Amino acid sequence: MPLLADAIFNSMAPTIMAGLAFASLLTLIAVPVLYSLLFGIPYRRASSCADKGEAAESGA
Repeated sequence: MPLLADAIFNSMAPTIMAGLAFASLLTLIAVPVLYSLLFGIPYRRASSCADKGEAAESGA
């Protein structure tokens, strides 16, 4: 295939991979952080199983 030996296509693969990695990080990290900052959603840590058991015993 003539496309495999072309210099343009040899340099295009790392560019595409870097773009996909950057877009994935942007989607998974930056978008949720910006959304929570703009709409004032507070950050809550997930409670552990021990915390749930203690809350159930105390009637909360």
